[in-house]
Amino acid sequence: MRLSVWKLFLTHYPKPPLHSAMSGVKIHAMPPSQNAVGPAIMAQHIGCGGLAMCNLMEGAHKTEDFTKINPYQHIPTLEDGDFSMGESNAIFRYLALKYKPELYPTAEPEKCGKIDFAMDAFVGEVYKHHMPVVYVVMGFRQASDDQAAANKAYSDALAKWGQVKQCRHETPS
Repeated sequence: MRLSVWKLFLTHYPKPPLHSAMSGVKIHAMPPSQNAVGPAIMAQHIGCGGLAMCNLMEGAHKTEDFTKINPYQHIPTLEDGDFSMGESNAIFRYLALKYKPELYPTAEPEKCGKIDFAMDAFVGEVYKHHMPVVYVVMGFRQASDDQAAANKAYSDALAKWGQVKQCRHETPS
């Protein structure tokens, strides 16, 4: 019987490192979720909050309280005082704009455009290839009939995404 990485994680680390005081920004997420953990890492890095564990395996996202902060019942979900919102890229922008504006310099639309392009391309072009590889390793899904092809598709998608930074970027004079 295969022990999933997530079960192994829970066995050795039953309580993931959370934003200890749970004051400030809470990012409801689950560490194995690439889509959800990024905003939690950013909140912790910039010092405004951190991870509030939302264990999907136990249905934490389906509770009445969680539904009040995100009617779609998805992670990540941000809670900042009385304000809440979902969606990774929107949370990234919100955190930058409110807590660390130099990460999203609105006075430089070309830089913001490049940031948005990279974030949206990752969601639209890379993440679909992430699931058939990483979710297999984490034990959330079965390997595909051609796992080698899935692995290559993910690697190729990441390599192409890495080219986003090389796209033409000129500031008008």
